Amino acid sequence: MIFRNKNRVQIITSTQYGKLIANDVPVWTNKGWKKHGELKVGDYVFNHLGKRVKIIVIGEKQFANKEVIFTNGEKIKCHENHEWIVWNENWDEYKVIQTNEIEKYKIIMSIPKVKPLEGKGELDIDPYFLGAWLGDGTSKKPSITIHPNDKDIIDRIPYKLSAVHIHKITGIKTFEFYKNGLLDRLRENNLYNNKHIPLKYKLASLKDRLELLAGLIDTDGSVNKDYREKGWKNGRVYIINTNKILIDDVRDIIHGLGIRTSITKVKACKSSSGIQGKKDVYYLGFQPNINIPTVLLRKKVNYRESKRSIRIKEIIDIESESGNCIQVEGGIYLVGKTMIPTHNSLITALACLVISCIQKELVAVVAPNKEKAKIIMRYYIEHLSDNPVFWSQLEKNTKLERLRQEESKERIILNNEGGIFVVSAQAGNAVKGVESAMGEGAKIVIQDESCLIPDQTESSIYRMIAGYKDGFYCKIGNPFYRNHFLKSWRSEKYQKIFIDYFQGLKEGRYTQEFIEEAKKKPNFDILFGCKFPDADMIDQKGYSVLLAESDIKQGEVNPFGEIRMGVDVAEGGGNYNVIVLRWDNTAKVVLKYQSENTMDLVGRIIQIGNEYDILPDNIFVDSIGVGKGVCDRLEENYNKKVRTINGVKVSEKAQDSKLYFNKRAENYWRLRQWIKQGAILEPNNDWNQLEDIKYKVKDSSGQLLIMPKDEMRKEGYESPDIADALMLTFSRIDFSGGKVVTNRVKPPSTYKKR
Repeated sequence: MIFRNKNRVQIITSTQYGKLIANDVPVWTNKGWKKHGELKVGDYVFNHLGKRVKIIVIGEKQFANKEVIFTNGEKIKCHENHEWIVWNENWDEYKVIQTNEIEKYKIIMSIPKVKPLEGKGELDIDPYFLGAWLGDGTSKKPSITIHPNDKDIIDRIPYKLSAVHIHKITGIKTFEFYKNGLLDRLRENNLYNNKHIPLKYKLASLKDRLELLAGLIDTDGSVNKDYREKGWKNGRVYIINTNKILIDDVRDIIHGLGIRTSITKVKACKSSSGIQGKKDVYYLGFQPNINIPTVLLRKKVNYRESKRSIRIKEIIDIESESGNCIQVEGGIYLVGKTMIPTHNSLITALACLVISCIQKELVAVVAPNKEKAKIIMRYYIEHLSDNPVFWSQLEKNTKLERLRQEESKERIILNNEGGIFVVSAQAGNAVKGVESAMGEGAKIVIQDESCLIPDQTESSIYRMIAGYKDGFYCKIGNPFYRNHFLKSWRSEKYQKIFIDYFQGLKEGRYTQEFIEEAKKKPNFDILFGCKFPDADMIDQKGYSVLLAESDIKQGEVNPFGEIRMGVDVAEGGGNYNVIVLRWDNTAKVVLKYQSENTMDLVGRIIQIGNEYDILPDNIFVDSIGVGKGVCDRLEENYNKKVRTINGVKVSEKAQDSKLYFNKRAENYWRLRQWIKQGAILEPNNDWNQLEDIKYKVKDSSGQLLIMPKDEMRKEGYESPDIADALMLTFSRIDFSGGKVVTNRVKPPSTYKKR
């Protein structure tokens, strides 16, 4: 067993304790170049085998504190715990090693060679023609100008000639292709007077990309002899052009073939005929390791397998930069402009691999929701291919490709009788499903994000190890609730592993700047401080008070900053129409009355807006239900102006949907930050509604949720009309680094009335 001191283990760990790449590192995707921080679940990237692999998880933001420098000049910023696939001449195979461990080895490490990337897609211009046109074509015409001896280029083009023009002095020929609709196609691909390689040609099939490259080499390229000449390397190919955009595009094509490149810039100079050049010239050089089908005999490419590999040259410390970890199918993907293979992993899935494949045990993994359960299973399946020791344990006739396609797979049994069963505690029959799949019980149980699993479910799951003297039970997660997770933490039967942000700072996993920023976000003490909530801060349903009485300061202050108006529209049943004004440092209730006449409310909003000189785009109205009619009437009033009022649906998706269940939760948390920073409210007894607002973390998603209004009514609370009106003024972000930011600030004396 992995842990042998005790057969009960609990791990409380600070969140985001993982491996990552910096946000600004470029990554080649199925949609072209993207920054690492812009990648999304469902995007496809590429691995070192040239295959497209799907991104299945995007981790939380953290930071990069190392820069790995490679012998080809590539520099990749990452976390010191980020993993790389490396090889040394003393090893029999590649190993996955963390960045900080590579530093300690102090030996030369090579990375895997990259095979040509797969591609697909229909092209509307023949790729060889496009390559030749990019090299020697007229930018505003579908014509190519070449020496008469190079007629083989024209013969290779699958289009009929429209005309041929011969220069009277030089004899140089221009071949035109107007009758094939090529001019229109050049325009449609934004190539007219704009030479570059369109994205779909970079993503095309391998054959088409090689044809395009051949056309470029036959026109603008130079192939060195098999022997050294002019200091150039044997058989090296150079593409020479003054168009830097085109050179960069060609570089992308060549890197997509798994070939290294070099680019040399030569200042504009006189030609052998004495003509002064006007533009700098770029020489893009590379050593082919694949056949490129050029047609000119003197430009025949002599390709050979590359014996040199890219190596890690140096690892240096850098100032921390934002980054995140992505999880891809298979665990390997390419990063950087030169497409460097890198690795990712999921600890829970990898632990299950070792237990099932090597220790030959059946593991039950319980996750708090279906999506997390699927992620763990996906990783288990993908990492089965990491080593023959793993995939050789699959039952006969079971193929990894088939397993990858079965997204709803919950159980895998190996031929050594080990395996994995993954289940969601979110489902009502979760325990029943585990027990039926495992028979009478399970010898090894791992709970991921254990604290989010309800007490009743956890109690039943624990009984699965009954009857096993060496049964192993492991609970991993953050201490969100004072539930079974707290009881086991206090139990002497459990071996405890505790990793809070202080430990993370010591190990260099966090920077102080990152922690200071994290302190402004929800549940910092739980997620990073690893502290259980106090007994008096959480009710039986898991809700905590958003703001305590001591947090809410009231008094007379001189307001500053632009004014925002929040309007909560009454839905009837004793509710109130409320208008609240908020400055950067204070807020006041200017209207609270009962009426079902929406036009009357519209008139009052306009009157107060004019009285306080409030910009229309600083008016925020609850647009759910009756409020939509109010918004429509206001839009009619302001339709002659540049800006319009904001109709807010607080039930919609939050801007940061990973942290917040909806806009209502996000807005209330911003309100909380504003109060905590020292805002003082103009005296009004109704501000005590803020003390009734409660929040909790949803078991199924880990998002922050504000107690819904209907649930508040059941608990005996009045509708929080005043609190909601103030909350609406936070529908647009006006915070930066925890400090209030205003775009248009007027001195307090310019306001007509306070």
